[in-house]
Amino acid sequence: MSAISLYLKWGFKFEGKISRGIMVNGKYYDLYYMGRTIGW
Repeated sequence: MSAISLYLKWGFKFEGKISRGIMVNGKYYDLYYMGRTIGW
C-alpha cells in the first residue's frame, strides 16, 4: 500500500501538486499536498 492510498483511506483529499518538485539522486519526483478537515 502506498502512502497516498493510505492518506486517501484516512479521509485526506488532494489539495495540490508540484510537478518535478524535488530531485533525489538525479531523478525528479512530484510533490503532492494533501489535507483533511477536522470536525468537532
